[in-house]
Amino acid sequence: MKQYFEKFFQVGIIVDNIDTFVQRYKNDFGIGPWEIVNFTPALMDGMTVNGEVKDLRMKIAFCRSFGTELELIQPISESIYMDWLRQHGPGLHHVAFVLNDYESLMSDLTAKGKKPLMEVLDGSKSRGFAYVDLLKELGIILEMHKGQPG
Repeated sequence: MKQYFEKFFQVGIIVDNIDTFVQRYKNDFGIGPWEIVNFTPALMDGMTVNGEVKDLRMKIAFCRSFGTELELIQPISESIYMDWLRQHGPGLHHVAFVLNDYESLMSDLTAKGKKPLMEVLDGSKSRGFAYVDLLKELGIILEMHKGQPG
């Protein structure tokens, strides 16, 4: 059996207000510190979403504690994140693993009919991430990173 995953990396949660959720985590549960980033196309030179130039925008908060990363995502532009928020409200969206070989896993999943829900790559296609719905197989939406995550 092929070993795709190197290590567990992240839990991703969709929120409707990043500042409110960061304060809840910090003040009510002592979870922090948090780094907040405004994700825009400027962060990834030549960024494409599913092969097309798109205006993907979101506010992201990262807490790198407990040996893993907690990620809060507040969608700003239309995206799978906004769709999730509309359909489910705030809550768990995905888990991420560091991979041994992005291309190999993507190819194997595509051959099984599992196309990415969203793939975001830089202009050189050497760095990015994708989400694949593996709810039936593993009970998760999988976030896969091309290049080093974080």
